[in-house]
Amino acid sequence: MKKIVSTILLISCLFFFSGFEKLSINDPAPFEGYLLSKETLSKIIQDQKQEGEKCQIRIDAELEKLADLFDYERKQIIDDCYNYSTFLEERIKITMKGNEFLQKDINDLDNSRKFWKTLTIASTGIAGVSILLLVLFGGI
Repeated sequence: MKKIVSTILLISCLFFFSGFEKLSINDPAPFEGYLLSKETLSKIIQDQKQEGEKCQIRIDAELEKLADLFDYERKQIIDDCYNYSTFLEERIKITMKGNEFLQKDINDLDNSRKFWKTLTIASTGIAGVSILLLVLFGGI
């Protein structure tokens, strides 16, 4: 890419340079280096344009690949978030069901404790009455 830009700048400078001189065949050049014919110069310019177009095509293709990859990854993230939120909703439902069962177990345990407490009180009362009857009627 640097080569393309430097060549274009060089050619631009040659055309707009104020000391530009037209040379004929066998005329000595005013500098050391290479002289280019119009055909060669136009071929270089055309080649540089074609190379620039090829680069643009490659850039566009790479951008399209990146856009497709971005869309794919974005969809994956959205799907993952949706799946995770669905997972959380299911966990919450399971937890709530578990809490309902736990509350039922707590209620059953509480009812069981009340039953045994009532039975113990009733047993104590019956035993007390039995002892009182025995004492009153001379059994003890």
